[in-house]
Parts: sequence; C-alpha cells; structure tokens
Amino acid sequence: MSIFHDGYTFAGSSGAFEEGPAEMPMQRITAPGAYGASLLIGPIQDRPLRIRYWIDGLGSAAAVYALTRTYERLKGRLNGTVTKDGPAAAQYDNCTFLGFVADGPPFYSAGGTQGWVQRGYLHWQQRQV
Repeated sequence: MSIFHDGYTFAGSSGAFEEGPAEMPMQRITAPGAYGASLLIGPIQDRPLRIRYWIDGLGSAAAVYALTRTYERLKGRLNGTVTKDGPAAAQYDNCTFLGFVADGPPFYSAGGTQGWVQRGYLHWQQRQV
C-alpha cells in the first residue's frame, strides 16, 4: 500500500494513520485581588498525524540511508492532501510533511525476502482541522 503527497509516492509498507489531538490556543487570565481566573480559548488549529512505516526491499544499508536522506530533503516541501490506499485507506487535507523518524537502525531481513529494512514513522502536521 502506498502513501501519496504532493506528487511524491511513499512506496514502503505502512499501518493506519494515527491522529494526534488538535491544538487549541488557550490563555489563563487572573487579576490581583480577584478570585478565580478567566480563560480565553481560541479556535481549534493544527494536529499532528503519523503513520507506522517501513522501508523494505532495498539492496543495501546505503540505499536505506539514501532514501531516508531524501525524506529529510522533503521536510516542509510537501504540502496539500495526503492519501493512503489499501485496506486502511485515508485522506487528509492541508498537510505539511515533517519527515521520517527511524525506529532503530536498518537491518537485513533474516529470511532475505524483504532485503534491507528500516522501520519508523512518517510525520505530518494538518492545518486547520
């Protein structure tokens, strides 16, 4: 299953999107001599998105590192709708790509069927939920 964003295809394997809580600006106001406080609450804004993602099928650890460096260069440059196909299909509008965070070092698949593997998460920020 692939993930598509702003003309780029993330072709590794992935799970389902995980939505973080939406950010809501809040300011607490107190006054000398007065009991209690007032809260100024703004409109709901951004929220983080992430998806479990693993790169597999590459021929070397160097190829894995090259691909993760590509993801570093794409940080902040991919904007718009993120779409995932397959059983856990999903679509999120107004997203900015924040990068890939590796979960440990790359390794060679024990059975050799997946080649070199790197597990981690792809991260986005969705604006104006």
